[in-house]
Amino acid sequence: MNVGEPFTHTGMLANYTINRNWLILGGPITGSANGGWDGGWDKQLGNWSGIAGFTWTSDNQATSFHFSGTYGKTSTRSAETWAFYNMVLQHKLTPKTLLVLHHVYGHAGGVLLNNLKHSNVTQDAEWISVIAHLYYDLTDNVSIGARAEWYRDQDGFRNPSPFRIAAATNMVNGTAVSYAGSLSDVTITPADYYDVTVRLNWKAARSLKLKEKFLQKLSIRPNIRYDRVDAYRSAAYRPFADHKDQILFSLDFLLPF
Repeated sequence: MNVGEPFTHTGMLANYTINRNWLILGGPITGSANGGWDGGWDKQLGNWSGIAGFTWTSDNQATSFHFSGTYGKTSTRSAETWAFYNMVLQHKLTPKTLLVLHHVYGHAGGVLLNNLKHSNVTQDAEWISVIAHLYYDLTDNVSIGARAEWYRDQDGFRNPSPFRIAAATNMVNGTAVSYAGSLSDVTITPADYYDVTVRLNWKAARSLKLKEKFLQKLSIRPNIRYDRVDAYRSAAYRPFADHKDQILFSLDFLLPF
C-alpha cells in the first residue's frame, strides 16, 4: 500500500465539522513533481494540486466512512493529470471486534515506462488496491489482527522490487544513485500482488506494570506475512529471490512520544 498512495503532502489542509455525523476537508498542495505527492519546500512550488474529502460517522460511533483524494497536474513541466482517491470503511462488529475495508485507485497520465514489459513507452498508468483488516481484543492488553490485500500495478509503474532500494534513490551529479543498494538489482513489471498478515499487539508496559513514564505506551508487535505476485499480461515475474512468493517474520517495538 505504501506505493499506492502519497506518504506526505506539502501545503495547507482545513477541515470543518458540519455536525456530529459529517466532516469535510480540503486544501491546496504543492512542491511536487508527482501531482502533489511527497512534496517539499525547495522545488516545484509553481505546481499546485488539490486535496479534498469527507468523513461520515454514525450516531452510535460504531461505523465511519472516509473518502478523500488528490487531483492536479503532474509537474511544472507536464500538464498531464495525476490523481487518486482513497476510501476507508470502519465498523465495530462487536465491542471487541473491528472490521476495516480500504480501497485506493491511482492514475498518472503520460508517464515514461521502463520495465520488463515496456521499454521507453509513454502512456497513462493506473494502479488499484483493496485491503481488509480484522482486529479482535483478546484482553485489555493483547489484541490480534489479520490483514489481506490485493494490489494491481497495472502498467508496472508504482511497485519496484526491492522497494527499499528504489525508494532510496537520489540524483548525484546527474546520475541516479541509491544508498540502500544497487539499482541494477531493481525490477518492475505489470503485476498483481497479494499478501496476508497476522499480527499480535501486546501493550507490554501495561501488562508488566512498568512505572517509567516514557514506557507507558510501549507496544510489542510480532508479525507473520505471506506475499505472492503474479505477472499481469506479461512474462512470469519472480521478484523474491527468483521466487513468486515469500514468508516474512518481523517484530516491531512501538513507543509513541
